Amino acid sequence: MSSMDRLSTLGGGSRIVRGPEVDIWQKAALTLRKAQDLASSEMSRGYSEGHEKGVRDGLASVKEKKAAAAEQLARTVAAVDRYLGSLESDVADLAMGIVRQVLGSFDDGDLVARLASEALANFRRAKHLKITVHPDACAKVRDAVSALAEREGLAVTIAVAGDPALGTTDCRLASDFAIVDADLETQLSALARALPRREARG
Repeated sequence: MSSMDRLSTLGGGSRIVRGPEVDIWQKAALTLRKAQDLASSEMSRGYSEGHEKGVRDGLASVKEKKAAAAEQLARTVAAVDRYLGSLESDVADLAMGIVRQVLGSFDDGDLVARLASEALANFRRAKHLKITVHPDACAKVRDAVSALAEREGLAVTIAVAGDPALGTTDCRLASDFAIVDADLETQLSALARALPRREARG
């Protein structure tokens, strides 16, 4: 190369460079190309890493939001469950209140006669049966169970006895094998236990 060679300049045009400077300019151009290649490669790698990180961050964000939504849903379901549980208890209490109110409008003797008749079904195989009630209810109970025994063809001997120590809605049936409290409060307690209730949940 002569001491005055043409060299493509970095800016894209041609430039006349002196011989001793040619080597420096060529190394500079080569270094610039390597730097541009490295920058391009790093930019591609950075884009790829950034894209992957963005995807990872996006997935993590979706998982966090999904977990938060699941937790919120669980809290909402628990709150609704507690509310429905309290409604069930309220409805059960209301139903029992209505039953007591309706039963309160009946004559105690009629109620006890009905209770004794219903309880008699548990003693169909008994030979002898003693029904003990408050003395005020004796006549109605005697009439009711006698009519039932005759209607059903029951071969049971029934004795109705009065006990002033019993409440006006108390009724006790006794055979040789069993004693059953068929009083109104026992029946209402059984009904209350049968109504759907949920335990209070925290």
